[in-house]
Amino acid sequence: MKYIWVVLMLFLFPFTCLAQVKGKIVSVSDSSCVPFVTVSAFDKTNRFLCGVRSMETGEFSLESKEDIYKLSFQSISFEKRDTISPLGFKGDIGVVVLQSKVENLKEVVAVADMVSRNASKETVFITDSLRKGTTSAIQLLAKIPGITTDWGTDEVNVGKDKNVPVIINGKEVKREYAISINPKRIKTVEIMRYPAGKYSEYPVVLNMELVNDYTGWDISALSRNLYSFRNKHSNREVMGANITYTFPRVNLYGSLNFTHRQNYDVLGYEYSNLADVTIKSKAIDYRKPNMSTGSNIGSFSLGTDYKLSDNQTLSVQAWIETKGSKQSDFFSVSNSDEKYESNSLDDFNTDDYTIGLFYKGTLLKHLNLSSELIYNRYDIHEDRFYS
Repeated sequence: MKYIWVVLMLFLFPFTCLAQVKGKIVSVSDSSCVPFVTVSAFDKTNRFLCGVRSMETGEFSLESKEDIYKLSFQSISFEKRDTISPLGFKGDIGVVVLQSKVENLKEVVAVADMVSRNASKETVFITDSLRKGTTSAIQLLAKIPGITTDWGTDEVNVGKDKNVPVIINGKEVKREYAISINPKRIKTVEIMRYPAGKYSEYPVVLNMELVNDYTGWDISALSRNLYSFRNKHSNREVMGANITYTFPRVNLYGSLNFTHRQNYDVLGYEYSNLADVTIKSKAIDYRKPNMSTGSNIGSFSLGTDYKLSDNQTLSVQAWIETKGSKQSDFFSVSNSDEKYESNSLDDFNTDDYTIGLFYKGTLLKHLNLSSELIYNRYDIHEDRFYS
C-alpha cells in the first residue's frame, strides 16, 4: 500500500531534474583565471540549451533541463574551445584551459563585452586598442565612454560630475601622479558611484587597478603654458615629472610638480541710496586691470608598495604640498564731495604634510580587507592689508 502512495505523490507533485555543470576557466600561459568567457551548452544533436558568462574569478555554473553533451568556450582574446562528453557533463568538471589567440589585426575595436556593471560600480577592462595612441592615464580615460577630460586643467569628469577623485588600487595618491601613469600598467578602470567609507561624500570616484606582473620603469614629464589675450598678462604655467620603478615584489613611485597662475581683471562698482548715487568707482578700462590674483603651488610625493603575497599589499606614502596666493585690488572712488583711493592685499599661504600607511588583501575566499592610516598636518598663515 505504501508503494501506491509513493507513486501517487510523484504524479501529484511533479518535479524537474536539472543538469548542473560548473568549473573554472584559466589561461594556459600563466594559469591565471579568465573572466567573462561565454560558456554555451548543447545536447546530442548540437542544439543550443543554455549559456552563461564566467565571473571575474573565471568560475562558471549553468543549469539545463536536458542533459548536456557539449560545452563551448569563447572569449575575445582566446581560441574557441569545444569539449564533448559521450556520457554527458555533470557536476564539477574542474579546470578548463584556454589557449591565447594570436592574430595580426589592422584594427581592434573595443566592444561592450569588456565592460562589467552592477548596481554601484562599472568596470572597464583596458585593452590594447584603448591604450593605442595614449601615453598617460588621463589620455586613456578620455577614450572611455562617459568620461571627459579638460586638457587645460587636467580635470576628469564623469557625466555631469566634475573633477572627480582618481585613486590607484583603492588608495589615495597624488593626483598629478595618478593621471600620468603609463597606460600599459592599467588593468581596469572602475567607475564607483556613491561609494561607502572615506569617499562617501563624492557621488563618483574613479579607481584604476594596475596589472600585477608589470616590471620596469617609467618617467613622464609635463610642461604647459597658457596665456590670455583678453586680459593682458594673464598666464598659467605647469611643470612636473613623475617616475615609477617596479620590481617583482616592490613598486616605487614619486612625483614633483609646480604650478604658477597669474590672472588680471577689471572691476568697477557703485553704491546708491534711494536712487541717488553716493559712491562710485572710476569707469573701468580693460586696458588697465585693477585686480590681480596670483598663486604658486609646489608638491612632492614619494611612495612604495610591497607585495606581502599574491593577494596582500602594504603601501607607505608621503607627500608635501605648499600653496601661496596673493590677491590685490585698486579702486579710484568718488562720492558727492570727495575723491579717494582704496587698496587691499590678501596674502595666504598653506603647507600640507601627509603620511599614509595602506593595506589591501584577501584573507579568505570571501573576505577582503582594505585599511588605511593617514596623518595630516597643516600650517596656515594669512596677512590682510587695506588702505
